[in-house]
Amino acid sequence: MKRLQLDAQLIRLNKQYDKLSDSRDKLEEQVNELQNQIEDIEEQMDVLEDIIISVKQLLLNVKIDEINVFTGEQFTDAFITASYFALIDCDHPSLAYQCVNITDCELQATDTRRGIIIKCDCIPDQVKNTKINWDVRSDFDKNINQDDKQFPDLKGVIEKVRTSHIKALTNISVEEFKKLVTGEYQDSSKTEIKLKIAEVDITFNKSYIDTALMCMGDEYFDVYMKGPRDALMLESDSKSMVIMPIRTGTA
Repeated sequence: MKRLQLDAQLIRLNKQYDKLSDSRDKLEEQVNELQNQIEDIEEQMDVLEDIIISVKQLLLNVKIDEINVFTGEQFTDAFITASYFALIDCDHPSLAYQCVNITDCELQATDTRRGIIIKCDCIPDQVKNTKINWDVRSDFDKNINQDDKQFPDLKGVIEKVRTSHIKALTNISVEEFKKLVTGEYQDSSKTEIKLKIAEVDITFNKSYIDTALMCMGDEYFDVYMKGPRDALMLESDSKSMVIMPIRTGTA
């Protein structure tokens, strides 16, 4: 009698176990299906995110093209040039200062990964030692930025680069600089380019190099460098530019 009761109990328990096992298997199938759906959704989100960033950048470029018409007026043109280094970064908008810092004799701009200082001896008195939003093109004294965000010590950064790096190239032109690029410089499909300077390969965001060379114009400049993970500096008589490389590998 005892054995029959135990047999009956074991049968019931096995049925319950099998039922739970079936339920678990079904749930696992649902979880796997849901995980696949999540992965599909995430892939679609990644694609859309890239498209959104591209559209934002296109809109920004259109705005730049619309407002960046050089005037022949020294201060305004220097401000326009500096503003290219203070643009909103669509990938990292919180990093950009979005303004040009003006001292007694210089215009400074940075987005923390590149920076420029332009010497200017005709800065209007009313805008000296102020900050002005990057997209202002007239009435500068009426568009002074009043925020209290401290502007970085860009001059100190450039001086440090000047003293700690080697002057790898002296008095070169934009066209001579382009010859340092590994591969075809004008390849529009590239987002990164590799420069070979003093036998050292350094990778940069191509748009940063494009902007720097455009701003340098027909001036001749010196090139300061140190290593593949250190800032590059281009310096002419009137402009100093620093550009951080794209860091690859480990230190």
